[in-house]
Amino acid sequence: MGMTAQRRAILDIVLSSGEHMTAEDVYHLARERMPSIAMGTVYRNLNLLAESGHLWRFTVPGEPDHYDCNTHHHGHMLCVRCKRICDFPLPDTPCPLPSSFSAQVLDYEFVVRCICKDCAEQG
Repeated sequence: MGMTAQRRAILDIVLSSGEHMTAEDVYHLARERMPSIAMGTVYRNLNLLAESGHLWRFTVPGEPDHYDCNTHHHGHMLCVRCKRICDFPLPDTPCPLPSSFSAQVLDYEFVVRCICKDCAEQG
């Protein structure tokens, strides 16, 4: 996959943020660098970057996709109140499915839904 100037800028935005950004988040920052960039361009390039392994696409049902610069296998903690997403490491072990499950596991995601410390302190 070639790295166009727009694709490079979009990747740099996500990499430098350290956050789990939505396409809309990326779009607003990309417009500061490239005022004529279209939202469709941002979506298309984020999807290409995720498919090529440069970014990790994190899907939350009922929410827009988030793009993560951490492409190593890891889990996510999702606060059900503020929607903040945090990474946490996973052990380098195979997927914990029972051996009786007859399928070849290609990948899996581990998501913990929680109430973060900040939200818990607010009541």
